Amino acid sequence: MKIYLYGLLLSLALFRLSALGTAQGNVPTLRIGSHAPPIAVSSWLKGTPTTSFGNGKVNVVEFWATWCGPCKASIPHLTEMAHRYKDKVNFIGVDAFEQEKTDAAILANARNFVRRMGARMDYSIAEDGVQGLMAKTWMDAAGQDAVPTTFVVDPKGTIVWLGHTTEELDRVLKEVLSGSFDINAAIAKMKADKDAEAKDEETAKRFRADCAVWSEAVRVGDRKKAIEELDKLVPKYPDFIPSITSAKFYFLGLWDEQAAFKYGVEVSQGLLKDRPDLVYIMVRRIVNDKTPFKHPDYAAAVTMAHQCVTVSDMKEPLYLDIYAYALFKNGDHDGGIAMEEKAVALAEDPARDIEQPELKLFTDRLQLMKSKTKK
Repeated sequence: MKIYLYGLLLSLALFRLSALGTAQGNVPTLRIGSHAPPIAVSSWLKGTPTTSFGNGKVNVVEFWATWCGPCKASIPHLTEMAHRYKDKVNFIGVDAFEQEKTDAAILANARNFVRRMGARMDYSIAEDGVQGLMAKTWMDAAGQDAVPTTFVVDPKGTIVWLGHTTEELDRVLKEVLSGSFDINAAIAKMKADKDAEAKDEETAKRFRADCAVWSEAVRVGDRKKAIEELDKLVPKYPDFIPSITSAKFYFLGLWDEQAAFKYGVEVSQGLLKDRPDLVYIMVRRIVNDKTPFKHPDYAAAVTMAHQCVTVSDMKEPLYLDIYAYALFKNGDHDGGIAMEEKAVALAEDPARDIEQPELKLFTDRLQLMKSKTKK
């Protein structure tokens, strides 16, 4: 295997460090307590345009992007709040950080997205445009580099909160509207969060240093030492367990397939029992038609995938799909087909906004399993 693959996995394990470095590199000039910058959008796509703040009304400004999965998940929640706080809070969604190179292309993409969302996106929507003035004066100035990010502006035009979760946003709005919001406490919390980020960065730097020993063992082909070093990292760096376990499963798969399958089952019931997203990736690697494993253990894949559907309460089509295929490949054709039918039924629910390529994957898989069963 090429050396660059080792570096790639190490880079993935250290992703959090690079993200923190980016955030720490810019000293925010826009903070809680600052006056909100002007609205300088390229165009308005929906709702009533907002021209200024400090006009006696609470405003929520959320930055999002059409390519952002978490943004899509938060949009219906924002709509629900926009309805609940109607006439009390003005909600503005600003589409920013798009990939297209021209205003016309960005605008067309955003309009298509808003049209597809329909009533699920029922508040004012604006487009930042190719110059990204809003991104610069709000997001960059506040040291924020991830969407969705939400700002709350009080009736006087002061930013009183910024964050990423609709649950906390709901609490903040209730307090702002009732007059019980403590801006000094919010400022103190933001400082504490920044201090925690700095501490996390130091931890990540130590992680990088410790990973160097593991990386060298991989480079020289010392398999035993490489696995031992990965195991040492788990108790020292619990926040990096997803990266550590993923790396161990990958390398065990290259060196000892049976050990990899055994480890996959072990972590799916233990370290990763509440992380079906990571277990799903391992299962997919086993049951994929182009699996790199010479002798894939489908029974192990069934056990691992069962944990995914259990944790998600049988409500995530993606996990049901991979569980169905694991069952099918392990010889339970009827069980696999029945499970795939559940995945398709859930994916076809309009409220889920499943992309067509993903839905097609499920329906194609179902037809494939049925055709092979008939033979």
